[in-house]
Amino acid sequence: MKPHLILKMRRLVLLGIIATSAAAAGCGSESSDTAAPDVPIEAACPALGYFPIVVTVIDAVTRQPVANATGRAWYEDMTTAELVTRDGRLVSTLPPKSGLYAVLIQASGYEDWTQDRIPSPPPVTAEAPCPGSVEMVAELVLEA
Repeated sequence: MKPHLILKMRRLVLLGIIATSAAAAGCGSESSDTAAPDVPIEAACPALGYFPIVVTVIDAVTRQPVANATGRAWYEDMTTAELVTRDGRLVSTLPPKSGLYAVLIQASGYEDWTQDRIPSPPPVTAEAPCPGSVEMVAELVLEA
C-alpha cells in the first residue's frame, strides 16, 4: 500500500476514535430531564441531565456531612422540586430557567436553612456546551 494511503487511513481511524469518545462522554447530545442515580455529578452533561443547584449539607460545628438532610428548591414563579441525593449532596432537578431560585434545607435536630435570590446557572453556549451548576454549602445549626 502507498504511504499516503496508510497515513489517510490512520487519520480516519483516529477521527473515529475521537468521535466515539465524544459520543460516549455525552457532550453535544440532546438533554434529558434527569440523570441516572449512579452518575457522578462531575459526569452529568447534557446527554445525562444536569443539576442547576448542588448543595453540600454539613453540621456548622463539626463540619461533618448531615446524612438525614432533605430539601426543596423553587423559582420565583413558585415552580418547585424536591431535592434528591446524588454523590452525598442534595441536587435540584428543576429544568433550566433564567431567574432566581430559593432553597430550603431541613434535617431532624437542626434549624431550617434557607437561601434565596440564588441566580440561575450560566446558560449553555458554544464555548460551554455543558450547563453549569450553582454550588453552595448549607451549614446547619443544631436546634436550641
